[in-house]
Amino acid sequence: MFLDAQLRIMFDDNPDGAGIMYFDEEQKKVFIEKGFMTFDELKAYLSAHNLTSTTAVLHFRIGTSGYLNPANCHPFNVYGPNITSGCCDLGMAHNGVLKQYTPPKGTPYNDTQLFIQLYIRKLEKDFQNNRHTLNRIRKAIGANKLAFLDSKGKLTLIGEFKHDNGYIYSNDSYKKRKESAHFDAFDWHDYFDM
Repeated sequence: MFLDAQLRIMFDDNPDGAGIMYFDEEQKKVFIEKGFMTFDELKAYLSAHNLTSTTAVLHFRIGTSGYLNPANCHPFNVYGPNITSGCCDLGMAHNGVLKQYTPPKGTPYNDTQLFIQLYIRKLEKDFQNNRHTLNRIRKAIGANKLAFLDSKGKLTLIGEFKHDNGYIYSNDSYKKRKESAHFDAFDWHDYFDM
């Protein structure tokens, strides 16, 4: 897991809430915990959970659509209701703006939720294991980036990611503090196969 100083930079540069999803080997599920609206909430959760031996996806949000609340933080449960705490079979985090899925201003949900509902859920089950489907998604999202974590512990990334010191980042804003950088980090073990 990241050192507190790195977590602080990521949270401060993306202050609209954070979330995490990680694979639980024992239960064969993806656990989602999100809605950390302060750095101290996130730090307390990470301190109480040893996630160093599993695949974990952290997301730090800059809200572009939808309310700034725990429910709009990433990651999202792909095949079930939007949860702030619980488990699922497939979780997804997103970096970017899906303009064609951006809801009208003042709508409580965000573009990622609409994209999941209107696009991802219409795909065949186990789509993350079909290269042709992944290529279709890649074309549909343009420069956006997606991270899927499934109940087998497989991390599937779509888009261009940065690899650095055993971690995968959705952009290079983690290298230094920026005033308005968007940051997502993906802990990488042996699951990257794109």
